[in-house]
Amino acid sequence: MLPEATSVGVERFSDEARSVLESKGFVVYTLTAESINSFRKQGRKFWSSWHNDYPEFEALISRVAEVAINPDPDRIFLKGSFAKDLSGQINMIAKLSQELQIGSNRIPGVEAIMGEAADYTELFFKHLDSTGDYLLGEKYVQGDIWLFARTNTPTVNSGVASVGDFDKEAGLRILHTKMKRDGRDDLVVVPILVPT
Repeated sequence: MLPEATSVGVERFSDEARSVLESKGFVVYTLTAESINSFRKQGRKFWSSWHNDYPEFEALISRVAEVAINPDPDRIFLKGSFAKDLSGQINMIAKLSQELQIGSNRIPGVEAIMGEAADYTELFFKHLDSTGDYLLGEKYVQGDIWLFARTNTPTVNSGVASVGDFDKEAGLRILHTKMKRDGRDDLVVVPILVPT
């Protein structure tokens, strides 16, 4: 865990933004510079194993900020983000962020991002601890497809990481796709809202 003294530097939502977010079904968590490795040392389960051999990847830390996510299974991911390549998904996040600034869904002082692997890892475990709910677990399955939140975090072989397929018994899975242009049905955009 991040020492309490450093919590002063946490980026926070304004009271107005938090109120609007909560009224729209978002939940707010504080990310605290945790890594995949730190969660493993805490005894958290990961059913993926490729990253065990890449300590630099496992040492990447989450941001230090309040973040918001809508955990509703019908609203957690951006509609239409299935099977899009990474650049298409990044464009979708940029469009959502613009709508939050000037559109009908405007929330002052808030932007949408595609989180990094460590952001989603900490967020998913925090949500589990708070609610008992496995984000991108069984109740989020689309047809027979278990979902992963796409990230832009580099892995190996010019790949990028995705986080999801959260199983109660096996734990959280971190996937890596070997091509940044890979568009798959299980890799979706899960927007994280952050303070601007």
